Amino acid sequence: MSIKLCRKENLKKIIFDRFDGNNAEFCRAIGKNANGINLILTNNPSHQRTMGESMAREIESILHLPIGFFDRGSNDPLKDGV
Repeated sequence: MSIKLCRKENLKKIIFDRFDGNNAEFCRAIGKNANGINLILTNNPSHQRTMGESMAREIESILHLPIGFFDRGSNDPLKDGV
């Protein structure tokens, strides 16, 4: 899985697991604009953006996730219980 897809899938998982799938609540928690997050999550290739390194590390820090959390595949044991 590419790093771009890995970050997108992990972002979806965090929003679902910690924020009951509520993008707006997630965005408030991390202090980001919902439009930017929605562009990362969209499946429309003409509008899609990717989560860069600095954003991934910033969100990990804010949410007290392990460094590199967004870069790990779904089978990584460090993600269990997050």
